[in-house]
Amino acid sequence: MISPAPPIVLDAPPKGSVLVLAPHPDDETLACGGVISLHADQGDQVTVIVVTDGAAGDPAGHYPGVDYVSLRQGESRRAAEILGVSSLQFWGYPDGRLVEATDLSDRLVDAIRTIRAVTLYHPSALEVHPDHWAVAMAVERVSPHRPAGWN
Repeated sequence: MISPAPPIVLDAPPKGSVLVLAPHPDDETLACGGVISLHADQGDQVTVIVVTDGAAGDPAGHYPGVDYVSLRQGESRRAAEILGVSSLQFWGYPDGRLVEATDLSDRLVDAIRTIRAVTLYHPSALEVHPDHWAVAMAVERVSPHRPAGWN
């Protein structure tokens, strides 16, 4: 039986610019808010792209009569400020329908080339939520376009 390699334990995240792909507003904070803050504390440029508009995040209707997309974007802006995010983008794809987006990979390639991040945080391909899975698959499709040394 082959033993798995021991885990690598880091004292700090890798230095350099960072790109975070969040399928919905709040995914950036819930999934990797701590490491975003650590990157910001060490002076790294952190760009967060919120891919969908987050409109479907209130299925129980707790916010009737509220512009829910604006509410969620405002929450993401406040969180980004607290965490030290350098740049925050909202791509506005329809929440729950990201698998239908035909240009997601192309936009992601453009973002990678523009931002020139050395570290990328994104959902796993094992995610069960279709929007999270769609982001992971887009990352897989664009992996040949990643800069050398990408973490």
